[in-house]
Amino acid sequence: TATYQGSALLSDSDNDNNAMFFKDDGTVLYSSGDQNDQIYQYDLTTAWNVSGILTVQQQLNTGSKTAYPMGIFLGDNGTKLYVTTAVNDVTHQYNLNQAWNVSTGVWNNTVGLAPENNPIDIWFKPDGKTFYTVGYGTDKVNEWQLDYPNNISISINNTQIWNYSGTFNQSNNK
Repeated sequence: TATYQGSALLSDSDNDNNAMFFKDDGTVLYSSGDQNDQIYQYDLTTAWNVSGILTVQQQLNTGSKTAYPMGIFLGDNGTKLYVTTAVNDVTHQYNLNQAWNVSTGVWNNTVGLAPENNPIDIWFKPDGKTFYTVGYGTDKVNEWQLDYPNNISISINNTQIWNYSGTFNQSNNK
């Protein structure tokens, strides 16, 4: 059973919020917005409680590299920001000069995600050597391997594609 706990209005920042990501300790919420091509950073007054969101604390304009930012992921102890965009079917990597502070982000590299069309989300394994993308163009989850952890600029291999348009049984294995 799920019990509603509250909400936070993000439209003061952007009317087209696409994704969210929490800092590991739950004290910061990040969102991507494609109305203004921004990644927003909000401090929470209480960890993991979105009704305690303060105003935007930091932001990163991605428009010069990432129009219509979709999925976001912060990795490598908060020093890397990955942003997927359906425009050109790519993921961009930004290096954060100050961990967990998106306003210090500097674009580092872009990687194409073929065969994925319109990627809308991204997630990294904790070791940083594998990441996953999903999009609404192919209805598949794609798994990617990196030669060096948390660095999409070195080498990337698409190792597995899984069609997620099916349903799961109660054991979540089919």
